[in-house]
Formats: sequence, structure tokens, C-alpha cells
Amino acid sequence: IDADRWFQTMSLLAGFNRNSYSAALGSARDWILSAFEGAQLSSSVFPYTLSNVSGCTGSPAINIDNPIGTKVGSSLPDEWIVVGAHYDSRNSARCDGVTNAQPGANDNASGCAGVIELARAFVNVPTQRSILFMCFSGEEQGLVGSRRYVESLTTSGDIARVKHMINLDMIGFDAG
Repeated sequence: IDADRWFQTMSLLAGFNRNSYSAALGSARDWILSAFEGAQLSSSVFPYTLSNVSGCTGSPAINIDNPIGTKVGSSLPDEWIVVGAHYDSRNSARCDGVTNAQPGANDNASGCAGVIELARAFVNVPTQRSILFMCFSGEEQGLVGSRRYVESLTTSGDIARVKHMINLDMIGFDAG
């Protein structure tokens, strides 16, 4: 683990307005995907529609994605370990993606940077199981991105592949 590289990643992610309703969320997603690809992972997205969010009256339905980087396991490739964090952020106006800046360094650029740093650390480490490195969106509106992903796995029957899930949330929290 390279703490300086983690901090640089966290700082870079905090430079994006990552509210789920922000136009910049797509740029953050693309940067995360490129970081996964730089860690020699195959990348993909899990798309879903964020709509009817409690407390977000009048917010439009939007199509957003969870970026995924996959490291295929050597002997148990159909068994998954999910390492995840949410990459969206919010301030007091969780449905406002334009007016108020929402850098979210603590919550949760720090956790998403941790996911990326672990992906980088595992580049040359053989694993028996596949590892899915994921960054979820729509979490600040009620854990929507991760919930939609789990629902899709349940529907497809792939939920049985998930053997463990490690969630990194606010790993760089600073009360000051």
C-alpha cells in the first residue's frame, strides 16, 4: 500500500463534484475506470436508474453507473470477493448537484481511493477467488447503487458467487 498514492487519489477524487445529480459524476466514473484499467483490471459498469428518492422531491430520474474493476481468480474464478466504497458525495442538500460544491474528501473519496489503492496493490498478487473492485453511486440518496446491484445479482442467481464483501467508508475521516 502506498499512502502517498492513496492520498493523491483521494485528493483527485475530491476535485470532482460527485453528487449523484452532478454532471461531473460521469467524469469521476470515467477516471475510476481508467484507474482500474491502470491496475490491469478488466473494467465495466453496472448501469441503473436513480428515481423516486425519498427526500428528493422533484429530482429527475437519472441514469448513472457503478464502475467495476475485475481481477479474475486462478482456481475459484466464479467465487467473488467484493471490495467496495461509494464514490458519490453530498453536502446538506443531497439532491443538489449544481449549486453547492460537494467534494466529499472524507465521505467518501477516502474509501473509494482505498478501493483503487487495493486494486493497485493486488496487480501482481495471485488470488484464488475473483475480486470485484467497485465504487457505488447513489449511496447518499439511500444506498441505491449498491442495492440495485445486489438486486440484479439476486435476480440473476449470481448472488451466491459473492463470498465476502469489504466496504470502505470514510477511512480517511478527519473530525477537523
